[in-house]
Amino acid sequence: MADDKEISAAFPFESKFIEVEGSKIHFVEEGTGDPILFLHGNPTSSYLWRNIIPYAAKVGRAIAPDLIGMGKSDKPDIEYGFFDHVRYIEGFIEQLGLQHITFVIHDWGSGIGFHYASRHEGNTKGLAFMEAILPMHSWDAFPEGARDLFKSFRTKDVGEDLLISKNMFV
Repeated sequence: MADDKEISAAFPFESKFIEVEGSKIHFVEEGTGDPILFLHGNPTSSYLWRNIIPYAAKVGRAIAPDLIGMGKSDKPDIEYGFFDHVRYIEGFIEQLGLQHITFVIHDWGSGIGFHYASRHEGNTKGLAFMEAILPMHSWDAFPEGARDLFKSFRTKDVGEDLLISKNMFV
C-alpha cells in the first residue's frame, strides 16, 4: 500500500495518486501546458527530479511519477519486468490523458520512455535522456569485455546469483 508520509522538506510537492491496474501510482505535478513526463531510473523515485521540476513547471506541466514498486507507489505482487513497467506507465499516461508529451528519462526510465515513444510517435513531442539504456540489436554491439558479463545476467540462475547474492553493482 502506498504511504502518505512526507518524503523530505527538500521535496515540497503535493503527493497525488492515480490507480492503474488496481495499484496506486504516486506522482507529483506542477505547472500547466504540454506535459513534461519525468521517468526515473532504478532504484530511485520522483525525488530525483526535485530540483528540476520547478524550472520545468515554468514551461509546461511537469509530472514525475514513482515507477510501480518504487517510492510511494504501490508494490504489487508482479515480476517487475520491463513490460510490467511499460504497462503501468502507459496506463498512467492514459489515465491522465497526456498528449504531446516531452519525456525526460533516466536509466531504467529511459528504456520505458524510448519504448513508449517508438510506439506512440504522434503523442511524443520530444525526448531528453541521460545515463540512458539504449537498445542494442545484437550481442555484437556490446563492448567485447562486457559482452559475456551482460549475457550472464540473462542466464537462468546465474544472473540472479550475480545481482542478488553477490551484489554485482554495489
